[in-house]
Amino acid sequence: MRRVGRRGERRFGMKPDVVLVFAFGARWSIANIRLVRKAEAFGKIGPPIFTQWDLPVGEGTVFFAEDVLRTRENWEEGQNLSTLDVVQAFEYVAWKKGWRKVLILAAPQHMKRCLRDARRRLLHPEISRVMPYHWTLPWVWYNTTSDPWYTRGRVRWWLREGIIRCLPWGLYVDLADGKFG
Repeated sequence: MRRVGRRGERRFGMKPDVVLVFAFGARWSIANIRLVRKAEAFGKIGPPIFTQWDLPVGEGTVFFAEDVLRTRENWEEGQNLSTLDVVQAFEYVAWKKGWRKVLILAAPQHMKRCLRDARRRLLHPEISRVMPYHWTLPWVWYNTTSDPWYTRGRVRWWLREGIIRCLPWGLYVDLADGKFG
């Protein structure tokens, strides 16, 4: 028997239309390489992968968020994408391609925000998630060479993430869109 979570989130038995992968930290970190391997394993069985340039995906059909976001007025080459930026780019491509069943791959500490943003932005999605529980050791996810300051350590991540999770949706969207800076 299949278990169904909130808002159509299926935990078992769904064949996804697309795999949505969120990067975490430094491009060549152990965590991102493992996310890529997991995504490529799903990509080999059919569904395309939607991700960021930060993830060195080599196999399967791949769509990149940056390719969609280049058309924005405030786009700067090489900028770090917010979780919401990736979801907004995905929303545009998913609408054009007709993707409704989404498998999300993300770091365990990032998954909650990825799911929240996807549920808020996508119309009637069927979301399934894969969290790599066996890689939850802090040294795997956090990297001192990471570009964003908040993925360089556990305390830095939770300091920022705690504030973000407390923000009302409208304020979060405005901050992610860069309206305050």
